[in-house]
Amino acid sequence: MNKKFDKDLKYGQERENRIVSILDKDKTKLEVKTERDWWQKSGNMCIEVECYGKPSGIDATESDYWFHNLCIGDDEYCTLVFNTKTLKKIVKKLDSF
Repeated sequence: MNKKFDKDLKYGQERENRIVSILDKDKTKLEVKTERDWWQKSGNMCIEVECYGKPSGIDATESDYWFHNLCIGDDEYCTLVFNTKTLKKIVKKLDSF
């Protein structure tokens, strides 16, 4: 085998193991949100940060990972998976615009 293949294989296997560990509900807390239809029309997705003047959504979650389903009608189009700490940083940065 060539060295690049070995390196790429190892990298891929490490990522596979990360996904397996994310889905281990005994070790990982997940938050799952679903958006239907509007994201397709607007080209945007919504990450809630506040409701009735109190932190909610991403600002209130204690999850390790945030799963965000994008649906069209009753069909699931895709699911995006974020490390919650990373998503909080992204949302905070976007919120400062």
